[in-house]
Amino acid sequence: MQPLTGNDLFQLYMESANQPMHTLKVLILDPARLDPSEVDPSDVDAPASPATMTGLRDWASRAITAIPPLHWRVVTAPLRLGASAWIEQHELDLDTHLRSTRVAEPGGREQLADVLNALMETPLDRDRPLWELWLVEGLADGMVAHVWKMHHAIADGGASARILDELYQHAPEDRAKGQIREVPAPATPPFALARVALARRGRMTRSLPRLIKRSRAAKKVSTTRRRLGLPTGAKALSGPMTRYNRGLTTHRAVAWERLKMADIQLVRAAFDCTVNDVYLTAAAGALRRHLEKVGELPNGPLTASVPVGLRQPSQDDQYANRMGVWYLSLATNVADPVERLHATRMITKGAREAAEVGGGPELLAEWQAYASIFKPMNRLGSLSSRRARRPLFNLTVSNVRGPAKTLYADGVPVVDLFSLSVLSAGQGLNLTGWSYRDWFVVGLVACPEDEPDLWALADELPAALEELRQVALNRLKRINDYVGSTGVL
Repeated sequence: MQPLTGNDLFQLYMESANQPMHTLKVLILDPARLDPSEVDPSDVDAPASPATMTGLRDWASRAITAIPPLHWRVVTAPLRLGASAWIEQHELDLDTHLRSTRVAEPGGREQLADVLNALMETPLDRDRPLWELWLVEGLADGMVAHVWKMHHAIADGGASARILDELYQHAPEDRAKGQIREVPAPATPPFALARVALARRGRMTRSLPRLIKRSRAAKKVSTTRRRLGLPTGAKALSGPMTRYNRGLTTHRAVAWERLKMADIQLVRAAFDCTVNDVYLTAAAGALRRHLEKVGELPNGPLTASVPVGLRQPSQDDQYANRMGVWYLSLATNVADPVERLHATRMITKGAREAAEVGGGPELLAEWQAYASIFKPMNRLGSLSSRRARRPLFNLTVSNVRGPAKTLYADGVPVVDLFSLSVLSAGQGLNLTGWSYRDWFVVGLVACPEDEPDLWALADELPAALEELRQVALNRLKRINDYVGSTGVL
C-alpha cells in the first residue's frame, strides 16, 4: 500500500466528463527495421513481433512485470475519508488493458489523429490499474503504434519517461524479460485504509498552519518583486480571453509536430539560454503567427501554466507525481523573435528566482493535497474568471526530457515518440514537448469546437523555430568572424 501524493490526488479529484485526466504516450514502431540477424528462424519458441496483437500480449506480459505503477489500483477509505492509497494488484487481466484498432487509409497523421482523439475523450476505469495499451495498425509504410493511455495520477512527465525507459529495451538484440517480484499481501482490510487516511489527515491538519504561513511569505515575496520591477510570475486573470478559454467540452482534437533538437541546441548556445527558453519562445511565436492569421491576435501577452519538476535526485527512483507550476507570460505580443527570446529568458529567470525565494511551485503541490480547500478554490477561480471575462491562464505548456537513445520492443525500433496531455478547466490548449533521440516532438491538445484546425497551429512551430535558427546562425557567424580577425574570445 502506498499513499497518494497531493499531486496524485489532484489528478483524481479534478477529473470529470469534460476533463479526463489521462495522457497518451504514442510510440511509432517500424517492423521493417527489425534486424534479420537478430531473428533465429529455427527458434520455435522465439516471441512473435510486438507489432502484432499476439506478439504485443507476449511482450507486455514480460515488460510490465517490473513496473510498479502499472499494477497500482486506487482505493478509497471508508467513512468518506477520501482516496487514500494505491494498492498493488500483482495479477493483471491483460484482456482489460490491451486493445487494438486500425486507422483508416491511407494511414497518415490525420487518420492516426482520429484514433487518438477518441482515446483522449474516454476516461479510464478506476476499478482496475489506470492504464491501457493500444496497438494501432494500418499506419503508412507498414508502421504501427503503441499508444499508452495512462492516468496522470500514476505518473507525471518525468515518471512517464522513466516508465517507458524501463518498459522498452535499449539494444536491438535485447528482449523484454519478466522479473520475479514479491507478491503483495492480500487486499488491505478497510480498517487499515481508514487508519492510514486518519493518520494522513492528522499530519495535514498539523501542517496546515505552517503551510498558510509559508504561502503568505511567498505572496509577500512576489508582491515585493513586482513592486521593485523585478520579473516574476504572471498574475491570474491577467491574460486576454481567446478562443481557447471558452470552457471545455467532452471532445478532443490532437496534433503534433517534430522539431530538430540540433536547431534548438543551436539557438540555446547562440543566446546562452535554456532549452525551455527556446521552446517557450517557439511556442509563443507559433501562437502569434496562428492567431494573427485568423485575425484574433490580442494586444497583450498570453499567459501559461508551465509544469516544473520537483523530483529530487534522491527521488529519481519514484513514480507518481512530483511537480509544481510556474505561471508565465508567453511574450506573444512581441513581434521580433530575438526580443521575444530575450523577454522569455527574463521571464523564466524571474520565475526561477521567485521560486527559489518563495517556494511557489512546492507550495502549490502541497495545497493540492487539501481537496476540501483546493477544490472550492478552483471553483472560486472559475467563477472569478467568468465574472472578469478573462481566463485564469490561457494555456498549458510543458516539456519533458525523454529517452536520448533508440528504444526497442523485442528488436522492433521505436522511430518516433510524443506525448498528448490533459486540458485544465479554462485552459483549452495544451502543448507538451518531449525529446526523443535527435527530435523534440510537440503534442497539441484542444477542443475542436475552439480550434477547428489544430494542425495549422502545429505547422507554425517549425517556422517559429526557423526564425530563431536563422538569427542564431548569423549571431554565431559574427562571433566567429570577430574571433578569427582579432583572436579575442
